[in-house]
Amino acid sequence: MYQDSGRIRLRWRAGLAFSDGEPIDAGTVLASWRRAIDPATGADYAELFDPIAGAQAIRGGGAAEFGVAAPDPRTLRVRLARPCPWFLQLCAFQTFAALPLHAIRAHGERWTRPGNLVSSGAFVLAAWAPRERIELTPNPRWRAHAQVRLSRITMLPYQDADTAYRLFRAGGLHWMPSIPLPKWEEVRWLPEYYVTPFLTTYFYRFNCTRPPFDDKRVRKAFSLALDRGVIAGQVLRAGQIPATWFTPAMPGYDPPPGLSTDRAAARRLLAEAGYGPGGRALPRIEVLFNTSEAHKQIAEAVARLKARGIAYELRKLPAYGTWQLFFHDPNGAKVELDFDPAEPAPG
Repeated sequence: MYQDSGRIRLRWRAGLAFSDGEPIDAGTVLASWRRAIDPATGADYAELFDPIAGAQAIRGGGAAEFGVAAPDPRTLRVRLARPCPWFLQLCAFQTFAALPLHAIRAHGERWTRPGNLVSSGAFVLAAWAPRERIELTPNPRWRAHAQVRLSRITMLPYQDADTAYRLFRAGGLHWMPSIPLPKWEEVRWLPEYYVTPFLTTYFYRFNCTRPPFDDKRVRKAFSLALDRGVIAGQVLRAGQIPATWFTPAMPGYDPPPGLSTDRAAARRLLAEAGYGPGGRALPRIEVLFNTSEAHKQIAEAVARLKARGIAYELRKLPAYGTWQLFFHDPNGAKVELDFDPAEPAPG
């Protein structure tokens, strides 16, 4: 990669191909990026392309020149609309991946099914039984295929971390991405245990269309009342960092300090909004969470604000359909958004 004055040049390896032999070049990536920002596609995270000139306008349905060109099969030129020191890191995100557009044209919405899905990575999809298992086999056309030692990967979609952990300890699983929180003290001493950084922010979103969260003072009061350090250090206990910002630190960016815990200030803001002693009582607040034990324990920790005059009701969402409930359930005053559409129980 070469970057200078808002212009970036990306160079591709020669000889790259999808698992069906179709070449992958700069033109493939350009067409994939155009598809991602097309409003008709409705791609998740399409807003991540906004640092590129013209991308935001195109996403909004406007006419603009997209600031990306492919002058030859191995070169992609990118023109930024604003400085973005982390652009190279963005390119590693899945929404920026080169797509097998020929397979999408051939199979439509079924292009991700076994027999149709074309891969650019180390493995290809061999079988998929929804809610039971996904099986992968090596991709012989991957550029480093000779380094692959696994003959097959079987992924099991366990919703219950305790069940998965028991299977792991019995030798039925070789790897699991997260652990049951009550097992933390036991697991941390196992030779198989390791921790790696994960670029994510766990957060709650307020329903700002109805009281009391249509008042920004109430929203700020709730943020000030929450002790993130207790959740990270006493509930999760796996090295999570208390976040008073939304975007984590990364190369070229340090987040602003944000709001720290200040319950006295929280009480003053609630009083200004007309709640508390001498004013109205806060209505019952509903916290929605999914089937993950970690999500449940975090929600319970948040709900302990009840002891400070805030009444919460915890409601568990079904194991599947979580995204649909988020978009269509009108009842939640506060809705958890840290969901993975493929598995509604991320670690």
